[in-house]
Amino acid sequence: MAAGLPVVTTRVGGLVEATDGYPGAVLAEPASPRSLADAIVQAAGLVGPRFEGASTWADTVRSYSELLDGILR
Repeated sequence: MAAGLPVVTTRVGGLVEATDGYPGAVLAEPASPRSLADAIVQAAGLVGPRFEGASTWADTVRSYSELLDGILR
C-alpha cells in the first residue's frame, strides 16, 4: 500500500480497518479459497495505476512516536 500498489488481504483482525479507504485494496473472506482466488483476479485488474491514500512507513513511525511521547508525558 505504501507504494500505491493493489493489495489482497482477508477480512480478519485489523486488516479491514488498515485498508479502509484505500482504493487498491481487495478483501477476501477468511478461510475461503474461492474468495481469495476471486480477490486475486480482481486485484490483477487493478495493476497499472498507483493509488493514493495509503500511509507510508514514515507515517506509521510518526504515529507511534506521537503515541509513545504522549504516554511518556
